[in-house]
This record gives sequence, C-alpha cells and structure tokens, in this order.
Amino acid sequence: ALAKDYALEAKNWGADLSLKAYVDERIAAEDLKVGKCDGAIISGLRGRQFNKYTGSLDAVGALTNMKTAINAYKLLSSPMAAK
Repeated sequence: ALAKDYALEAKNWGADLSLKAYVDERIAAEDLKVGKCDGAIISGLRGRQFNKYTGSLDAVGALTNMKTAINAYKLLSSPMAAK
C-alpha cells in the first residue's frame, strides 16, 4: 500500500512509476544493481550495497519521532551527503 501511495504522489511530480512486486528481495536488489529497475524497497542490510546510511535509518530506536526522521532524510538527500 505504501508503494502505491508513493506512485500516486509521484504523478504530482511528473513521474510515472510502474510497480513490480517481488517475493524475494535478493532478486529485487539484483535487478536494481543491474539496472532492470530504478528503485526498490529492500531491508537495510541488503540495501547497504547501495547506500552506506541504511543501517542508520532503520535501526530500532534510531528515529524516535517524525521531526527527527524528516531531518535525517533531508540531510541524506542533500547534495553534500553525496560527497
């Protein structure tokens, strides 16, 4: 349901997302790695190969409220975080 909501919201940004469900996140991660898809919802441990901050975001108790979560995602999506 969350991915469907995201796809609907993305239409407001001019993006047209095509969703594909996977039952094995290993295959989803491989498809992402080889360019068969542009994005995937995968666990932090498996996602570490794509983003070194994944453990920081999905660690139990790391983001204790919405304000902290929003600030963390803003920080990590800034151009400075890419360096």
